[in-house]
Amino acid sequence: MNSLEIAERVIEESGTNDPFAVASFYGIEVRSGRWHPVTFGEFERESLTVTINTAAPLDANEILAHELGHYFLGPDGDEDACDDFARRLLRL
Repeated sequence: MNSLEIAERVIEESGTNDPFAVASFYGIEVRSGRWHPVTFGEFERESLTVTINTAAPLDANEILAHELGHYFLGPDGDEDACDDFARRLLRL
């Protein structure tokens, strides 16, 4: 299954394309922090936590959707695949 198909499955299972609602549905905690924007967000698989960088120049929904891509795509989810997942989740 590719990143676009996985995003469609997530939307169907969770009943929404809102990344905050998706995170909640799957038990992923969302936090915010502020650091020099080398990265816009971070996903920690061990604790099922996403931290959104509030200093990043992107919308929190976009950052969270990308980080959820890392969760759903697993180790095969490179940055481009996570971007594709995020665009499909947000229906951009």
